[in-house]
Amino acid sequence: SLGMTLLHVPPGEFNRGTTDEQKLRKNHPNTIEQGADLVDERPPHPVRLTQGFWISAHEITTLQFRKFVEETKYRTTAEKSGLGALVFNPAEKEGVTRFVLTAECNWRNPGFKQEDEHPVTCVSWQDANAFCEWLGKKENETYRLPTEAEWEYSARAGEDTIYVGGDAPATVYAYGNIGDSALESAHPGTVKRQHLTLTPEEQFDGVIYTAPIGKFKPNAWGLFDTHGNVWEWCSDRYYDRYYKELHQTARDPRSGKMAITVDPK
Repeated sequence: SLGMTLLHVPPGEFNRGTTDEQKLRKNHPNTIEQGADLVDERPPHPVRLTQGFWISAHEITTLQFRKFVEETKYRTTAEKSGLGALVFNPAEKEGVTRFVLTAECNWRNPGFKQEDEHPVTCVSWQDANAFCEWLGKKENETYRLPTEAEWEYSARAGEDTIYVGGDAPATVYAYGNIGDSALESAHPGTVKRQHLTLTPEEQFDGVIYTAPIGKFKPNAWGLFDTHGNVWEWCSDRYYDRYYKELHQTARDPRSGKMAITVDPK
């Protein structure tokens, strides 16, 4: 009813998390972001998804979210709290501190111009779930956020490389809207942590902030923007030691092997 494209993802297995080899490659001076510890992505472990599922090929757009708001009169967390949303603040000097709570910002006003086909931003986990619940009732179907395992399985699309297009950092530019020369030109010093391997001309995608959905290449299973553009919500609660503790409890003491089975609730 909203014009979403849903793709069927079959059951299967994949290696979730970052392997030692990938960590070494990520710490290479020519990677997109060098030196990350990646504690919450380790240790890697095999995951088996026993049921197939459908997933949206694109991020939810501002137009689709607006239809939800207009029909339900819903007010987002940023609007109700009065605190606003986390938005990009180029005046800050380092890393994640460049994202600060800004009272006047919300999905209607994220601090930069967006069109109908841009992904909706400044929405909380609660807002995302409310959208899913509304759409489910509207269509008499079950809509929900994907689990982390489902999202990573879909995003990897059968690959075990660092990026969708391979291990070389230059491949990411074809698949995702990331901080590149366009952002650097608008806000000097913003992408200084990235060790880019292309020329400024090759790194320039013309997009400073969010890009319309489907602007870049999809992965092998047809999903778009699994790199860059916006952060995305999963249904799971975040816990930085989850992989480590899961690895300890799931390992078979006799064989030393393990496989995490994930069934959607």
